[in-house]
Amino acid sequence: MPPANHVAVPTGVVKDLLPTFLDMAGIAVPTQQYAGKAIVPVTGVSLRTALQSASAVPTVRPPTESVAFEYLGQGYVNGPDGWKLSRTAVPGMPARTYADLPWKLFNTLEDRGETKDRATERPDLVDALKKDWGRYVLDSQVLIPATPPAPKRDPAAL
Repeated sequence: MPPANHVAVPTGVVKDLLPTFLDMAGIAVPTQQYAGKAIVPVTGVSLRTALQSASAVPTVRPPTESVAFEYLGQGYVNGPDGWKLSRTAVPGMPARTYADLPWKLFNTLEDRGETKDRATERPDLVDALKKDWGRYVLDSQVLIPATPPAPKRDPAAL
């Protein structure tokens, strides 16, 4: 059970929906082909166990597995033990290229609001999560735009 005033949410993502639906229907997840045609491998996990668990914080995936997300090239990686590597446009800090957007590291178990960047304290973890980001970009064929989007709350961009 998590401590008082602590929010712990197991991470389920869109790629987990198909394996979950198939599992709940009692259908095996196809691996290489379906109906005689080659398919893209299914990479998600079934959420069935977590959905049916009585645990306050059900396990969805191993605690060492990272999960990455992106939108218009901005992205983040949820890593092990509550660590999160994030790269987003910030109001007041214009960026011409994605190299201008710094990666920031947060411990979401201690800092839910992501207010303290810990990247300089844990360069080893930053490097490991950046590798996970790179794998996600390649595996998911992410298209990174030439320039980052304007920060959402920048009045000059409205």
